[in-house]
Amino acid sequence: MQAETKHIMSALPVVASILGDSLGVKVSIGEHSTAWTDGTSIFLPKLSVEGDETELGLVRGYISHEAGHIRYTDFVDLRAEALTALEQRLFNYFEDYRVEQRMAERYPGCRQDFLWLIRHLFANPFSREELENYAAQPLVALLDYVLYSVRALSLPVLRGSVCLLGQIVENHYPNLLGGFTSLISRVTDCRSTRDCLSLAICRYRKDRTAFNCVDCKIGHKARISRTNTNTV
Repeated sequence: MQAETKHIMSALPVVASILGDSLGVKVSIGEHSTAWTDGTSIFLPKLSVEGDETELGLVRGYISHEAGHIRYTDFVDLRAEALTALEQRLFNYFEDYRVEQRMAERYPGCRQDFLWLIRHLFANPFSREELENYAAQPLVALLDYVLYSVRALSLPVLRGSVCLLGQIVENHYPNLLGGFTSLISRVTDCRSTRDCLSLAICRYRKDRTAFNCVDCKIGHKARISRTNTNTV
């Protein structure tokens, strides 16, 4: 299995180049806690020597996902925009969905890689401990409500988890979910990085009061950087 894993690792730059439609994409493996891209290279967590089907599934999913960002995310536009902590999270969720849809349209085989990855990362039922933690940290529940809602656009089986998270959020922030639900309903209309940024920034909202209070609790205003932002 060690030889097989080494063979797969040696092939990753070629796979990334094909999926990203860009020859010479660099793939770096190891010393990374998650998968991400800076717009030109793909960085993956270290592979174990043994390897298994799950690990290889993760590699396929992450490579396809990050190659999608290289091909379809406008990093110039992204880096020029200052985002609040909340807007940064929302943009990541929206843009991840958009680039995966674009990749699946151009490379149909990627769709199964994405569905496998989403199912692996999100489809396990919440444990009682996890639900108690969400109840104790309703802002985390709110962020995951948006994340799971966007992911449910690709994998409807996640709607049960969305409902559970929504109930927790409603118990702490009555009448807040409506605004976020409205945003989520517009994700499928995003055709570019700018569309996702505009949706996350919510320039056209008539009332930002409730969202601003959430922003203050999540964190201070900061410039987004995909180098320190987890992507799925």
